Amino acid sequence: MGYKHNIEDIVEKGAGLIRKNGYYNTGITEILEASNLPKGSFYNFFKSKEDFALRAIKHYGKDMRKKLQEGMKATSELSPLERLKHVYQALESVSVEERYQSGCLLNNISIEAAAEDESLVSIANEEFISLIEILAETIEEGQQKGEIRSDVSALELAEFLHLTYYGVLSRSKATKSTKAFQLLDNMGFNFLRS
Repeated sequence: MGYKHNIEDIVEKGAGLIRKNGYYNTGITEILEASNLPKGSFYNFFKSKEDFALRAIKHYGKDMRKKLQEGMKATSELSPLERLKHVYQALESVSVEERYQSGCLLNNISIEAAAEDESLVSIANEEFISLIEILAETIEEGQQKGEIRSDVSALELAEFLHLTYYGVLSRSKATKSTKAFQLLDNMGFNFLRS
């Protein structure tokens, strides 16, 4: 006993459950069990399940921004288009490793809560925008180098790419295969090419 629970650990474990099971299919009891918290202690950390979800969204967004930035930096020797491909290939690897069971927390919550919880959807959208802004920086660099088409704004191309990725995630969950990722790799990146 005497173990102090770290709120970030609780949020991370719960966010993983939402990625796998969805927001409405993840109960407080499951979050408590995954975090090794005693029953009834959830409200010592969070005002409500929605409060937990808001923190999970922000935590996930921060983590994904960090991973995107690190991925771009680690592959800085590659061309901008190749860096983008590398990032999505890394995301594909995660999906395969998780046996296509999990998705993107932002996407899951946006789809599930769209009709019922505007605050969750709004925060998820803010986090989504922060991700496409990072992608847009690399796309803009590619446009300046003549590698990526410039007849469409970098931000719009980044949104196209990441929205396509959301569709790929959904399709790969349904088919349990990498075929949708292969289409993204072939057709999606060809669309970006100058």
